[in-house]
Amino acid sequence: MMKNTLCIFALLCFHYLALAESSDFKSLFDGKTLNGWSPAPGGKWVVKDGAIVGTSPKTERRHGMLLTNKQFTDFIVKAKFRVHSGDSGFYFRAKRVKSAVSVHGFQVEVDTTQETGGLYETGGRAWVKKPSPETVKR
Repeated sequence: MMKNTLCIFALLCFHYLALAESSDFKSLFDGKTLNGWSPAPGGKWVVKDGAIVGTSPKTERRHGMLLTNKQFTDFIVKAKFRVHSGDSGFYFRAKRVKSAVSVHGFQVEVDTTQETGGLYETGGRAWVKKPSPETVKR
C-alpha cells in the first residue's frame, strides 16, 4: 500500500487550528475517531497517533476521499502541510457524484509537483488557476 496524504492535511488543519486560534474556529476532527466523516469509495482511512491516515494501493483507480458529514456555507480554512509523495488536495464547495473521483467541486492542489497551490475544478473547467513558480517556492 502506498501512503497518500489524500485530503488528510486539511483534516489535521481543522483540528490544530481549533486548538491554536480563537474559539471562533471549530474543530472537525476530534483527534481520536472518524466520527462526523464518511469515506468515499477508494482508499482506507484510520486514526493513528492523533492524525487521520489514508492509504491506497497504486492500483486503486478511485481517489480515496474522506468527506465531512456536515455542509458549510461560509468558512475560512488555514492550512500548513508537508507532502512526502503522492497527489492530494483539499476539496471545497464539492458534491458527491458517481465517478472515479467521487466528487465534483473545487480542489486546492497539494502534491510533490509544481501544481501545489493551484485551483482545479473537478467535473468542471479543469484548471481555474495554476500556481506561479513564485507561489510554489514558498
